[in-house]
Amino acid sequence: MHRAAFDFIDNVDGLSSASAVMAVVGAALKQLGIDHYIFSFVPTATESLADVQLVNRLPEGWLEAYTEQGFQADDPGFRYSQLTACPFRWLKEAPYDPENRRVAELLQFNRDFGIVDGFVIPVLSPIARLGQVWLGGAEIDLPARALPALHLMSLTAFNRVLQIKGVPSTVTTLTAREREVLTRAAVGESADQIARALNLSTPTVVLHLKNCRKKLGAKNITQAVAIALGHRMLRP
Repeated sequence: MHRAAFDFIDNVDGLSSASAVMAVVGAALKQLGIDHYIFSFVPTATESLADVQLVNRLPEGWLEAYTEQGFQADDPGFRYSQLTACPFRWLKEAPYDPENRRVAELLQFNRDFGIVDGFVIPVLSPIARLGQVWLGGAEIDLPARALPALHLMSLTAFNRVLQIKGVPSTVTTLTAREREVLTRAAVGESADQIARALNLSTPTVVLHLKNCRKKLGAKNITQAVAIALGHRMLRP
């Protein structure tokens, strides 16, 4: 994992307000050509995006207009984030019917606000409710090698915002060995490499990583690392 991602995580970990997190996140995303973002939970059928948003940096009037028009019910990003744990390109990778009039209206709506491209990062949060980080702006040219760091940074910032807002966590602590294994996974070591370094068998390492995901309520290792970092379980 790139050192810059962990520098970002260390920085966010020391922040005490959601506005401070927004400032750090905004500065990091700006370098990637991403101007706007929103951290939210995935709304239920009876909720609007405004009801479930945590923090945002969106064009003035966007959230109010999006909510008023009820686009969350037809937004492919919300539907697809419930099917995958991996980051995806908004609309370019989220399946939708191109004949769907509402999706066409949503596309034009975003263009009117200068948003033509975006990423969605699903977040299985520590309170066992699905969240997501939505990133948008003009055409975004993001190198594939930058996506893992962006994924980890987004998950960490989301969980830090939850902590600042006092949202109770259901996360279970890890054993010393699990923390050691997950820390090595966080810096990109494979199960075989971890096994050799710790004098364990590869199946044992795989089992430790599986237990980490289960305890932290994560769908994959990246989510597990982000949650563990957010709760100061790892210090890479």
